[in-house]
Amino acid sequence: MTNKKLWTLILPVFSLLVLAGVARGTEVHPYKDPLPLFDYVDDIEPILQRSFALHGWKYEAPGDGKTYKGSQSLKGFEIFLILTVRDKQLVVDVEKAYMTDCTGNCADLRREEHVERWVGNLRRTIAIEVTNLVRDALAKQDE
Repeated sequence: MTNKKLWTLILPVFSLLVLAGVARGTEVHPYKDPLPLFDYVDDIEPILQRSFALHGWKYEAPGDGKTYKGSQSLKGFEIFLILTVRDKQLVVDVEKAYMTDCTGNCADLRREEHVERWVGNLRRTIAIEVTNLVRDALAKQDE
């Protein structure tokens, strides 16, 4: 096999490996996927209040009915969230997250894992509440 043929085989495989590594490093965080609210959710605020209370998050509703804020102080971390209702979807964004007991060089990976888990758990609870609300609304329609 000549060098040219060898390179024509190796180059595409190498390119795919490089692109897969880049894509893996920039993948979207699971909690950032918009949560559909459908037409059955008229008021998201009670759902958010219950979910935040269940996980020990502080809840704040600025009053516009579209944006909500949350914060959590847990195990040396401070996490601040912004939840926005857009196009019948709830979007969860981490405004900022940092370690309060950090001095010197702190491991970002450790921080990221904790933040993803805690925010993911909150989002999952909100999704379950919305699912239950939709299920109950559909059950009433069938009666």
